[in-house]
Amino acid sequence: MCGIAGLISRDLDAGAARAAVERMTAAQAHRGPDDSGIYVRSENGLTVVLGHRRLSIIDPTPEAAQPFRLKDDTTVLTFNGEIYNYRSLAVSGVRQQSAIAARSDTAALAAIVALQWDKALPELNGIFAFGAWDSHRQQLLLARDHLGVKPLYWAQSGQTLLFASEVRALLKSKLVPCTMDWRGLSTHLLFGAPIEPHTMVEGVRAIQPGGSLIVGRDLIPRETRWWSLPAAVSQVDEQAARGALPSELDRAISGQMLADVPVGILLSGGVDSTGIAALAARMGFRPLAISLFLEESPLNEEAVVVETCKRFGMELHASRLTAANVVDTVPDWIAAQDQPSVDGLNVYLVSRAAHEAGLKVVLSGNGGDEVFCGYQGFARARRAAQLERRMRAMRTVFALARTTRLSNPKAARLLDMFAGVLPSYYVSRSLRGTTELRSLLRGGPLGADALPERARAEFAEISAEPSAVRRMALLETSFYLRNVLLRDADQMGMAHSLEIRVPLLDWRLAVSGIAALGSTFPPPDIAKPLFVDAIADDNLSEVSRLPKKGFDIPLSTWMRSRSGFDLLRSLGESADATGAFEPGAVTRSIDRFSQRRESAYSALAIVTAVQWMKRNGVSV
Repeated sequence: MCGIAGLISRDLDAGAARAAVERMTAAQAHRGPDDSGIYVRSENGLTVVLGHRRLSIIDPTPEAAQPFRLKDDTTVLTFNGEIYNYRSLAVSGVRQQSAIAARSDTAALAAIVALQWDKALPELNGIFAFGAWDSHRQQLLLARDHLGVKPLYWAQSGQTLLFASEVRALLKSKLVPCTMDWRGLSTHLLFGAPIEPHTMVEGVRAIQPGGSLIVGRDLIPRETRWWSLPAAVSQVDEQAARGALPSELDRAISGQMLADVPVGILLSGGVDSTGIAALAARMGFRPLAISLFLEESPLNEEAVVVETCKRFGMELHASRLTAANVVDTVPDWIAAQDQPSVDGLNVYLVSRAAHEAGLKVVLSGNGGDEVFCGYQGFARARRAAQLERRMRAMRTVFALARTTRLSNPKAARLLDMFAGVLPSYYVSRSLRGTTELRSLLRGGPLGADALPERARAEFAEISAEPSAVRRMALLETSFYLRNVLLRDADQMGMAHSLEIRVPLLDWRLAVSGIAALGSTFPPPDIAKPLFVDAIADDNLSEVSRLPKKGFDIPLSTWMRSRSGFDLLRSLGESADATGAFEPGAVTRSIDRFSQRRESAYSALAIVTAVQWMKRNGVSV
C-alpha cells in the first residue's frame, strides 16, 4: 500500500507541475515512508507528472520502485495496493515488457496495462488504485478496484486534472480551491461519512469502484464503469455459489498471505477474524495476532482471543485500553482522518498496536458482515421496510408531522421514512432526521436530495434484486462498507503506515458469498452460518454462538464522562467560524448529547466535520 498523486496539464510548465505533485506526495508521507519518486514528461504543450510514496511489501528492491517505467519508457505507473494474481498475469507477453514481472506485482501490472490498457482491468484480482501514463496513446488512465477498497480522488482546475490517494493531498497542490461541498457535509452529518462520489471539498470526486477515468490531450475526462457487484451476483447460481465457497475462501486467504515482509492479523473475538485465522493455520501460516483488550468493559474479548491464539499457535500482541486513554486518543484519531468519520476509532487503535509490533501488513475481517449477512441491522432494516410499506397510505399525514421538530431523534428518522423522504435502508443507517439537519446547517441539500446521483442510481440497480437478503447485502456493501468501513480502514491504517488487507472482500469470494445467501435470512442464534460451514472448524462454530463484538468500543458510554463532555465542547468551539452551521446549533447538539437526548455518534459527526474544516482550511 502506498500514496499516489499526479496531474496532466496544458496550463502548467514542468517546474510548476512538478512542485504541485511534490507537495501532494509530501502530504502523503505517512502512506509510504520507505521511498518516494517523481516522473515528469513535458512535450508539445502537455505536461504529465506522476508521484509516489512507497510502503514496501512485495519486492522491496529498488527495481520495483515507483513511478515504475517499462523498458521502452512508453508506459509509466504509480500504483497503490496489491495485485494478488500478478504471477498468473506474468505470461510471456507481459514478461517481454518487464523482466521482473514474475516477482513484482507493480511490474506485472504496468506490463499488462501497457498491452491492454483499460481492457486489462477485469483480469485483475487485488486491491488497487493507480494512475498510468502511456506516451503512445497520449492518455492518462486512472482506475480503482472492484469494491473500492483503495481510495482514488480527482479534481480539475482549468486545463489541469489532478489525482491523489487522499483529499488532503489534492488541497496541498494549491490548485484546488478550499471550498466546502454542501452535499459532502450533509451526507456526513446524516450518515457519519461523506457519501461518494462527493467529498468535503467542492469539485473533488472519488473514482467509482470498478470504475476508470481516461483523459487525453483534450483534457476531457471520460469515466467508465467496467464492473458491477449487483450484475456479477445476478449471474451466479445460488447452489453453485455455495459449493464454491470453501475453495474461494482458501484461494483468498492463501493469496493475501503473499508478502516479502511478515504478515499479521487483526484478531478480535468475532467470527470473521477467527475464521481467517483458522484457514491461515490450516495452510501452515502463523500470523502475529494483534488485538485490543478493553479494561473495565463487558466488551473485553481477551478470553476468546487468547484461546484462539493457543488453538492456532499464534503469537499475540495486545493493547490494553481504559476509558480514560481511549477518550484521550480521540483528538489524534480525528486529526488522522483524510475525510471526517464517526467510525474507525477502534481501527486507529488496533493499527497503532500493529505498528508498534513492527508490522507493515495485516489481514482484517472487514466485509464478513456484509457478504455473509452478519449485522443485526439486516433484520432491523427488513422490519423497517415492512413497516414502511404498511404506512405508505398515511404519507401525507407524516409529511405534515415532519414540520414539527421532534425531541426524539429516532421518531424524527422514522418520520423521514414514512413521509417518503428517505428509503427505509438509508433511515436505518442515518444518525439524525432531516428536520434536525435543516436546523443545523445554513444551506445545502436535505433528505433524498442529499444523496448523490450515483448513490441513487446504485440503489435503483440493487432494488431490482428479487431476494431481500441479497438486496440487503448489496446495499450494505455499496453504501456502509464502502463509505465508512473501507475508508476508515484505509485512513486509519495508513496513519500508521500499515496496509490492511481484506480477504473476505476478494471480489470473486464476495460475489459467491452474496449469491449463496439465496432468499432466506439466516437464523438469529448463529452468526454467518454459510461462512462457518464453509470453514468447518470446531472453534469457529463455538465463536459463532457468542454475542457479536469485534473490536467494539463503548464510545457512547465513555464519552459521557466529564472529560468526554469537555472534549466535545472544545472540539466544537469553532463551528460558527466555518460559516456552515447555524449560530449556536453545534453547542445545542452537544448539550443534547449530555442530556442523553442524542447519541455520541451524532455529536461526533458534527465535531469531526468542524475539526476537519478547520485543520484543512476549508470554508463555505
